[in-house]
Amino acid sequence: GTVSTTAASGTVSTTAASVTTSATKDTPTTAAPSGTTTTPKPLAVIKGSIGMKVSNPAEFVKDPAVKEAIGDSIAKLVGISKDFVSVTLRVVTRRLTMQSRRLAEGSVEAEYTITIPEKAPAPGGGGATVSLDVAAIQKTLEATSAADLSGRVATEMTAKGVTSFTVEVTSVSAPTMEIVSDENATTTRPMPQAPTDATVRRSPGIFAASLFALAGLGLA
Repeated sequence: GTVSTTAASGTVSTTAASVTTSATKDTPTTAAPSGTTTTPKPLAVIKGSIGMKVSNPAEFVKDPAVKEAIGDSIAKLVGISKDFVSVTLRVVTRRLTMQSRRLAEGSVEAEYTITIPEKAPAPGGGGATVSLDVAAIQKTLEATSAADLSGRVATEMTAKGVTSFTVEVTSVSAPTMEIVSDENATTTRPMPQAPTDATVRRSPGIFAASLFALAGLGLA
């Protein structure tokens, strides 16, 4: 619009730029189909077992601190969070000799499962994540001797105040790795789009030819 002011020397006319604004009312919108379908991403699971000779095996497998010590030993060995490791203990039953009964010793098998997510919290924290080297973890487990793991388990048990058992790792199985599905992580792949009415209207010749072909199949 035009703004006029009067000064001593005369009339000065100033023209201001016209600005038009329009308020936009928020209206609900419906998201269009993304054109994708989701499939689970894989994550790695490593499994193995550890054979041990322990005193009082029946009580050994019942002690939660023992299970935690073995899990922590494995986690520290391969450099991952203990939250990724689960351990199941069982007494290995076999025909015992009189001497074995007198010694009150027996065999215990610890079956471990390491569930490795695609992304793990970074050591420094702060919400950062890192990718774990699954192959390196598996190689570390393969290279670990019974004597090495025996010392690690004993150290962890002592640190947790478990002193009523003697334990010796006698065997370490070769670990196996498998890929399973992680329901919380997804990938996307293109999903075929159905033809729209506009596509059909733009291609009448193709549509007619398709109908003719289908009719021919029905008569054959």
